Amino acid sequence: MLITLDYFNRVTGDYNSELDQYKTDAIKASQEIIEAYLGFLIEPKNYDMTIISYSRRQVKLPAPAISILSIEGTNATYYTNYNYIHFSDDVYGLTLRIQFTGGLNPVPSIILLACVEIASLKLAEKGLNVAFSGLQMPDGMGYQRYNYTNYEKFLKPLEHYRIR
Repeated sequence: MLITLDYFNRVTGDYNSELDQYKTDAIKASQEIIEAYLGFLIEPKNYDMTIISYSRRQVKLPAPAISILSIEGTNATYYTNYNYIHFSDDVYGLTLRIQFTGGLNPVPSIILLACVEIASLKLAEKGLNVAFSGLQMPDGMGYQRYNYTNYEKFLKPLEHYRIR
């Protein structure tokens, strides 16, 4: 997990241990929401991929490259730029085996805070404060509250980290 339960409790000031399991589930869910938005797994992971290059001098990776472990299939020199490898020579049509560590290390503070904020929203929804944004509609006996919490305002600052 990106953040620990202890970190979440310190940031939110909520030390209610009765909800620890739900807090942990909310933290995991918030990480999944963020990773879906960014388009990659945030925590470092080793990748081993074999591809045929359809670009002359670059290859797009499925995650930001922390380190390149090996590239087989070309002797061209290269450098990385977030989730791209740029080659000094033409690699079009070559079969390349690329082993690399992808993700973010260290994880930027803004991503950690977004994880706390989204997990807090999920926790607030559980605590009968059903939504921060919602719609009330008459149901004949009163009003029924429908939840449609939108995480966009917490995800928008992470736009810079999305893979393209």
